[in-house]
Amino acid sequence: MAVARVALGPLKFFASAPVNPPRPRSDRSFFGTLVRVPFFILATWLLIASVAAACFVAFDIPSLLATGRLDHHLPQKMERNFGSPA
Repeated sequence: MAVARVALGPLKFFASAPVNPPRPRSDRSFFGTLVRVPFFILATWLLIASVAAACFVAFDIPSLLATGRLDHHLPQKMERNFGSPA
């Protein structure tokens, strides 16, 4: 039984057997890829949508639009379309 010593600074680690690294998966099939692609697209879309929503909340985009800084006609258009000045 071989004992391996690994010195990690003042700590010492003793292992009775070396650990083999995991083998790479080679069972990737075309069908498995087709099953994973919609979930990957959905996850990517949800991530982009959540980052956009967080930016809208963080930068307070609705209030920026309502002030008229970007387009001076936009507050009147928003009031007409939404039916309320708020």
